[in-house]
Amino acid sequence: MSTTVTGDVSHRAFFLEAITSGVTGEVTSHKHTIPVGDSGWRKRTTSGTTTGKQDRVISGTGSYTTGGTNLDLGTGGTVTDSSGATISFAEITYLEVYNASTSNALQVGGGASAPVASLMSGITDGILVRPGGRLVMEAFDADPAYAVTDSTADKIQLKGIGATVSASYIIAGRSA
Repeated sequence: MSTTVTGDVSHRAFFLEAITSGVTGEVTSHKHTIPVGDSGWRKRTTSGTTTGKQDRVISGTGSYTTGGTNLDLGTGGTVTDSSGATISFAEITYLEVYNASTSNALQVGGGASAPVASLMSGITDGILVRPGGRLVMEAFDADPAYAVTDSTADKIQLKGIGATVSASYIIAGRSA
């Protein structure tokens, strides 16, 4: 069986701030954009194991308890692709997590042991994704991207804060 992974990821952030001076009719506006400007950011990726490519992808939606769920991305791991085959990652090029909860935060973090060290520096580290919020990290063109080291740095934990949280994730990366 052969798997090909391609992607099309885009992002655009644009905010307009209107500042009133107190003088009738006088409004100053300021445009805020990400460094790539008004055109936004878009990355099309192809299948492979070299910089700018990926050959692994997993996704899931679930309920994550306050005890946490570890996604084990190493060769001894338990993550599966869409065909049900157990796969492993050498590098993570894209991570997106969406917290569907309306009241509780989700922690994306190190896990009970062996956190992906290039992403989180320790087992207690984590990023809080607020209710309705989204975390996106990409390193398509980085070499290495977020490295996964088998058995010692191969876990990402999803953990509800205060209660069980519903969330979705996508992780793409390279096998070598």
